[in-house]
Amino acid sequence: MHYTYKYNFNMSTLFNLRNINFVLTGGLGQIGLKLSEHLEQNGSKIIILDVFDQKKLKTFKKKYSFLNSKNIKIFNIDISKKKKVKNSLNKILNFAKKIDVLINLAAVDANNKGSFNKNFDFHNFPTKLLEKSIDINLLGSINTAQVFCEYFVKNKIAGNIINVASIYSIVAPNLALYNKKLSSIKLKNKPMDYVISKSSIPNLTKFIATNYGRQKIRSNCLVPHGIKNVHKKEFIKRYSNLSPMGRMSDVSEVIGPIIFLSTSASSYMTGATLIIDGGWSAW
Repeated sequence: MHYTYKYNFNMSTLFNLRNINFVLTGGLGQIGLKLSEHLEQNGSKIIILDVFDQKKLKTFKKKYSFLNSKNIKIFNIDISKKKKVKNSLNKILNFAKKIDVLINLAAVDANNKGSFNKNFDFHNFPTKLLEKSIDINLLGSINTAQVFCEYFVKNKIAGNIINVASIYSIVAPNLALYNKKLSSIKLKNKPMDYVISKSSIPNLTKFIATNYGRQKIRSNCLVPHGIKNVHKKEFIKRYSNLSPMGRMSDVSEVIGPIIFLSTSASSYMTGATLIIDGGWSAW
């Protein structure tokens, strides 16, 4: 099936977000919060799918006042369960009426799940930790993409799916970054569950792009790296010494590329992987 796309270049509307409705998985994470704030300020409706308790949500809404906006709705959904994702669709549409963009941000690894209390090597890494990360990082992205691809096709919507991977989906972790004590535990390397579970995301994106392009559905992959968070000074110093740009990134520096992929500015872009890593993968 062929179709004609009428492109009207207008610099003033190229990155327009008004009346674009977003679903963000893992939206209470570092990128999700900054992105939600920007989208809400620019006229979008945002639906956040995340896992939390009410105490955590109350704390977040107090700290990040924009989460109380009438244009943001937060649902407690475990995206590793496809049935739960599918059952949430009616609630999502009751709020937003229509969804335009799905952004898969949700991610865990053995370290941030609080389970990583032993310095595992590859040969003795517990299967259960690997399975949990695959459930969220890979199957979670597949589950949401399946549900929204079906929704886009059924309703003839030119949908947009952005999958967020990791630099470790295209290069191996640099041992020089992890092989000393950087926190309360000793890390020889980035936990392999994260590396393995994120590695399929770029090709999942290509699969969606090539199978649904004729139905006006786009899918692209974002690969960020080196976003400064609650890292120790030694980690920041070591990362900066290894990075071509000599520093870590601010989370705000990832938002622009996401907006680009979300709007008509990238209308002829699908199946692509956009790397935001300060040159890390260029060595």
